[in-house]
Formats: sequence, C-alpha cells, structure tokens
Amino acid sequence: MNNPAAAPTERTRTTSRLDLLKTAAKFMVAKLEDGDRLSIVAFSDRPVRELSSGLLYMTADGRRNAIRSLDQLEARGGTALVPAFEEAVKVLDGRQGDGGDRLGFIVLLTDGAEDASGSFTLSERRREVIRGALRKYPVHAFGLGTAHGPEVLLYLAQESRGTYSFVDGDNVGEVAGALAVCLGGLTTVAAVDTRVVLRADELNGVRVDRVDSGGHDSSVSCGGTSCEVSVGVLYAGEAKHFVVHLHVPAITATASASTEGGYYCDGLGVCDHYRHHRHHRHGQHLLAVGYSYRSHPSARAITVEAHGVFVQRSPAVLDLDGGRHAPVIPSPSPVVLQHIVRFELLEVVANSLVRGELISNDDRARAADVLQVKWEEFRACHQFWGGGLLDLMSGLEKEVDGMVGSLRAGVAAYVYAWVSSHQMQRATSIGSPDKAAVEFLTPAMRLLLEEARKLPRWQQAATTTAAPTNVQYAGCVGGGGFEMVDRRLELWSKMKRDVQLLVSVQEQAAADEEEQHLAAVFQEASLAAIDRAMHRDIYLAAVYASKQTRCHSVGCQQVKD
Repeated sequence: MNNPAAAPTERTRTTSRLDLLKTAAKFMVAKLEDGDRLSIVAFSDRPVRELSSGLLYMTADGRRNAIRSLDQLEARGGTALVPAFEEAVKVLDGRQGDGGDRLGFIVLLTDGAEDASGSFTLSERRREVIRGALRKYPVHAFGLGTAHGPEVLLYLAQESRGTYSFVDGDNVGEVAGALAVCLGGLTTVAAVDTRVVLRADELNGVRVDRVDSGGHDSSVSCGGTSCEVSVGVLYAGEAKHFVVHLHVPAITATASASTEGGYYCDGLGVCDHYRHHRHHRHGQHLLAVGYSYRSHPSARAITVEAHGVFVQRSPAVLDLDGGRHAPVIPSPSPVVLQHIVRFELLEVVANSLVRGELISNDDRARAADVLQVKWEEFRACHQFWGGGLLDLMSGLEKEVDGMVGSLRAGVAAYVYAWVSSHQMQRATSIGSPDKAAVEFLTPAMRLLLEEARKLPRWQQAATTTAAPTNVQYAGCVGGGGFEMVDRRLELWSKMKRDVQLLVSVQEQAAADEEEQHLAAVFQEASLAAIDRAMHRDIYLAAVYASKQTRCHSVGCQQVKD
C-alpha cells in the first residue's frame, strides 16, 4: 500500500485519499476468512518495514493487528513499486505450515505519482529480474487518481496473469468498491492450474492454425495437431471463452463421419460451445477436448477427457435430373462471431496503442485520433457480418468512445484497464467499479460490490480540526442492523439456487454418465467456494449488526442524559 500525497495538518470537509485507502483495506480485512492470511507491506520511496505487518491469520487478534497496522500508515512521499513487490514475494515465499495448500495473491494499491528523481520505465534487464517472481503470484494492481503510472501496473498484472484497475479522481471515494470486485473473485477460487488441451483429427486433415486466448498463454504444437490454453485460476461462476481457428479440408460426397459421443455444431467451421442437437448425418470430427485442474496448488491434478467437437459438412445433393445442387451452408454461430469481434478489437487496441507504446508518450491526443480511425476501419469491416452483432457493436462503440475521450483528456489509464479486463476476461474497475464489464462480474463480485456501496461516505464536520486515528469500516447509524443479515442471507441463497439451477440444466442435457459427472464436479467446487465465503460473510454481518444495535442504544442513552 502506498500513498505519497502530502498529509494535511488540518481536516478538510472531505476524506483524505489515504483515509479512503485505509477504509478500503479494512473492508478487505473484514471480508477475509479466518483461515486466510494477510500481510500489509507499506512503502514510499522504499518498503517501510516499521509500518508493515507480518503474515497474519485472520483471527480476531490477526484482524486487530492488521487494522492497527493500517491505522499507523502515513503519507511520506515517493513510490518504489518494484522493491515493494519484491518484499511481498519474500513474505509469500516464506510461508510456513499450510502455505503450499493456499494460493497466494498480491494486491497492490497506489496513487503512484512518479518520484522527482525517477521514472516508472523499467529497463529490460530489470524486467528479466522480476519476471521470474511474477510467475509465482498473480498481482492485482489498483491505481488511484490520474497521477499514477499505468504502464508499470499493467506490466506487473500482465506478466503475473493478474489484473489492473484504476479509480479516477472523480470516483476515488469508490476505491472500496473497486477492491470488492477483485475480492469477490479471490475469496471464491474454485480451481487452479486449469488447462485446456485440444487435439485435431489428423485422419480428417484438420489442424489448428491459432487460438485467440487474450492474456492467457496458448501454444500450438506438432504441426497444428494439438494445442493447449493455460487458464490458471478460475473463480466460482466464472466462464472463459477462446476462439480456435482451424484448417478444415474440403469433404467429398462419399466421405463419411460419425457424431457418436460428441457435440454437434450448426455452424461451418465454428462452435459456440453450447449444447446442440445431436445429428448423425454429414458430421465431421474436428477436435478432441480435454482439460485438467487442481482444487488447490498442492492437490493432485484432475484430468478429464471431454467429448469431441463435430461440424456439419453437407455434400452436394443429387436431384432427379442427375444434376447437382450446391449444399446449403449453415449460418455461422452468432455467439462465436461475437467473440471473434471482441478478440479482434482487443488486438487492435493492444497492438496499436499499448504494445506500440503510442500512449506512453505525451501525445495522448494523437493516440486518441489513431484509436478513432482504427475503430472506424474496424466497424466498416464488420458492418455486413450480421449474426446479431448490431447490439454488440453498439456497446463496443460506447467503450471505444470512453477510451478516446479519456485519451483526449490526457489519461491513458482507462485504455490500460480496458485491455487488462478483456485480456483476462475478468472484471476490473475502469475509472470506477460501475464501469466494470458486466459480462465478467461473478455473483460473489456483485454481492461484495453491493455491500461496498453501502459504506458510509465519511465526511468532516465543519468544526472539527483533529484528524482521527481510526477510519471505521462502518459507522453507527441506528437500529435495524439485523435487516442487513436477512438481506444478505437472501442474496447468498439466491446465488446458490442460481448455481444449482445451472447445474441442473446441464445434468438434464447430459447424454451420458461422464457429462453428469462433470456437472457434479462443477457444482461441488462452486458450492464449496460459495459456502466458505457465505459463512464468513454472514458471521461478520451478524457481528456488525450486533455492534450497530449496541452503539445505537448507547447513543440514545447519552442523548437522554
């Protein structure tokens, strides 16, 4: 945690940025489970060990110690991101006990104003030094305000398969909401070290040309006969989409194929992943699909061989006159077309602006012009695709307009956060948590975000001048606190019902015992992750409601006296 802004000697009418940061961190402390461990690494122009905490179990004593460390944080100036990151890695590497069974994450919060004597630009040699450490633990970086350096934060996130979020100056009070979106995923991890393996049907002449996988590593090997996508960590309720580009040779009228035991796709050369009707005519086998995952880092890998993927290949039809009619070519899947468009736009933005470092210089207005031109060209190329893309293109245009407007205002962080979100297919705060991509929000993320929005907007009274030593997680607002417990029970119950309903639909559509087993495995992993988060959340809500009621009673007595 870092806040190099000058600390005010007198309270103003609004909360300082450091106070908001402390409140957000305390929200995180409250939402972790008893079995979780947390270490606070404070830094300015160097790691500040006297203001940092050790690795604390989130017991009652551990939470008190963590909050005490947060209360002691003070603004000193300077930003040493890389040394602070290396200090955090040392803490995680030094875990004892069940450290190997728990997944480690690094959450980096900073307003990141550059030191007067330094630069955020990392040398290639320095990048190589920290790249190995970045492969160990995902870094979820948060930049506050417009003065932080998004280039390094995005780099840390990309290399570690984490995310980069930013909260602009107008929404800095919503930093707790931005953190809640991230925390909703970290507290509901369902699988780690997840990998998808595809094997092309060599006998049918099929080969894999490439895979659109965004920020997830993918590789094609053996001349296109196999490929692998490294998905990594999966949260409960999360879905990942990848587009596989295949070379499929022409099929002859006499060629035969069977669709026994596979998924049938109604699009030529594309599959939208959803379960289709099974057919036994003109089906050509394309891919064999398998995947593996672990329930936690030290667990045994679970490997599953899924069904194959087939595509309809209609030969020419012979009519009564002996002539041949051209086959009817099915329409491509609208779902697949939408994902193709998303990946193509991501490539345009990432290649033209981010990787090309066009927006890393001072000419942000020129970068905005380039992005606008690229978007116009992109939209023109896809205007006749059809396939239900009208709504998608309209939504993407709004996102591009937001990026262009941000660049014209001299702010590049909006573009970096958008790229991070779409590369990892994971919700990030893009200026504010309200602008997080809706399609990437999991139920747990929505739930925590809703609670973060209810945090009091702490403001200074006009006559107060002394700064408080504690920024409380929530204030005393009167009775009725247990209504919040009922509401949270209702929300958690709805989340579990939604997951069970989803699995029930999958089981009903399952054609054999293997598919039913896969649905059961998904349900068990998701419900277990949800239960752990629910039990802790309801407990904290009940404790908070009890304290709120007692606080209200004391307040009434004081007024009466």
